[in-house]
Amino acid sequence: MINRGSPDEKIFTPTDERGFFPHTPHPTPHSPHPTPHSPHPTPYFPLKKLRQSIARIDSRGFGLG
Repeated sequence: MINRGSPDEKIFTPTDERGFFPHTPHPTPHSPHPTPHSPHPTPYFPLKKLRQSIARIDSRGFGLG
């Protein structure tokens, strides 16, 4: 025998009881309040200066490895 569940069990379909598709809000093409960009972007840190800083720290005995 196949178990079909109770006769009152709701069977979920893509349409409601009247045959209409459920309302799904459509996304707006653009945000009404755009996210402001950061007023202080991350400053550019030259790679050469970064390497010098690491070498200086490493020479003091705070080895990175």
